[in-house]
Amino acid sequence: MENAYYMGIDIGSSSLKGVLADRQGEICAAGQLSYEIDQPISGWAESQPDVWWTGVRRFLEEALETCPRARKGLRGVFVSGMVPNLVSLDEGGRPVRPAILYRDNRAVNECESLNRTFDLSFNMQDVVPKWAWIREHEPEQFSRIHSILNTHSYIVYRLTGVLSADSDIAALMGAGVYDPAQGWNRPLLESLGLPVSVLPPTVYPGQAVGVIRQELAGELGIVGEVPVFAGNGDSLASMLGTGVVDQGDAMLYLGTAATLWYMEEDLIRLAGGDIFGSGKLHFAGNTLTGGELLRWFRYGLQLGGANWSFDQLEEMARKIPPGSDGLIVLPHFMGERTPQLRPEAKGGIFGLTPSHTGAHIYRALMEAVAYNLRDSYEAAGWKARRLVVTGGGAKSSLWRQILSDVFGAEIEYYARGDAPLGNAYFAGVALGDFNDFDLLKQWLGQPDLCKPESGKVRVYENRFEAYKNLDRTLAGVYATLSGQ
Repeated sequence: MENAYYMGIDIGSSSLKGVLADRQGEICAAGQLSYEIDQPISGWAESQPDVWWTGVRRFLEEALETCPRARKGLRGVFVSGMVPNLVSLDEGGRPVRPAILYRDNRAVNECESLNRTFDLSFNMQDVVPKWAWIREHEPEQFSRIHSILNTHSYIVYRLTGVLSADSDIAALMGAGVYDPAQGWNRPLLESLGLPVSVLPPTVYPGQAVGVIRQELAGELGIVGEVPVFAGNGDSLASMLGTGVVDQGDAMLYLGTAATLWYMEEDLIRLAGGDIFGSGKLHFAGNTLTGGELLRWFRYGLQLGGANWSFDQLEEMARKIPPGSDGLIVLPHFMGERTPQLRPEAKGGIFGLTPSHTGAHIYRALMEAVAYNLRDSYEAAGWKARRLVVTGGGAKSSLWRQILSDVFGAEIEYYARGDAPLGNAYFAGVALGDFNDFDLLKQWLGQPDLCKPESGKVRVYENRFEAYKNLDRTLAGVYATLSGQ
């Protein structure tokens, strides 16, 4: 099948990326747009949906300009995005308000109230408590909500004009809100005072929702109908983009947030239905501020980032010994999700002396993310056959080595791997053009390997225990600082 092209798009917390690839995995076009998370109040996290769409539209134009043959040969589009988020649209399909992101902690009271009143188990990542928050605090906007989507389903809507929710992410609305066999739980939502009518039809992630709108296709010069699939969260895309597709594989993701996923089953067995809903992919860890800690250091502590680049900061941190000369950071700058669910948790820097420098703090921030991910990994109880690291933070060879030493395990890194490339390949799987993930591994090439160094492993074993002791000891302090 010559002149066949596959497009993958990923909407992240702080940037969106797109890839156009041919059947052999040759990247014909790639693009990226960065943007900021809005935090108007401490603990809030919002983003503008129209900013995402503007970036996607720009990528489509530039990709097809770079590779005009794809105007006739584009086979399909698969979109992923950070999840779960609350994107509220009015009757005309326009955003009612900024999207409320997965890491937003504004709805603590609503979450606790719903759980107490209705004997539920919502958490701060779920969409329903945030939806209830809008009802209580923004009644005018609540009354205008005609549809609730997620990040990637909003882009799918803008591409096709069709409202949808992929069944995997529908399950992240909140425990009990969606069941794969029964659909949306109307009685529960009605008892909560939330209209089920605003929730769209659900489809499998690899199911075509529609085709690129005729008007948009004409503007882009696309010939023929191009299917757009329901899509999924960015974690699946990152797993695909790093070849984490086999039983026993695990992925460490270093993005704005840092996450850890484990595969209990070969992905090809799950690709045609509910992927996460199968119960075979496990969310083992979530550090809400992963790469964001390094951005905070550069642009916050450095008063605008004018002093040193990330590369320069890393080189300085590389000269600091493992364990940062006794400095320990708690990375809960936006609260803690795993291994304990503590939205009231705070970040902290412990062990400071006059001899510590900014380079010590920078390295300790990297180590803190590694400690929290290992803490979550051990609490989850899984034993990975293979560990792969990806995300923007994984470009740092120092951070990769820290992870290897903290986990005491070999870590793989694919320089070519990325979420949109995985999405492009999955579009081919959904179309039936690829029968397995063997060709994907050829697309990715050979990984760079980080192997644990015994001397550093011993240091980090000691520091990891200190980290856990400090974190548990401060649990009461977190509650006091939050006024609870």
